[in-house]
Amino acid sequence: MSECENLNKCRFFELLQGSRLKDLTSELIAVYCRGPFITECHRKQSIEKGHTPARELSPAGVAFHL
Repeated sequence: MSECENLNKCRFFELLQGSRLKDLTSELIAVYCRGPFITECHRKQSIEKGHTPARELSPAGVAFHL
């Protein structure tokens, strides 16, 4: 399976690293950035439409205000 070309610059994962939810990072990456939901990532879809997703927007489309 391929890896999302946006993973290395994903601001959402930068946000998680400084929070108590940082343990979710590897699971979200496995599912949305390298796994079966790579095309379902809301951040990726937003970028493909020419928009910059909010830092708080998760790959699942839920905003995390940490």
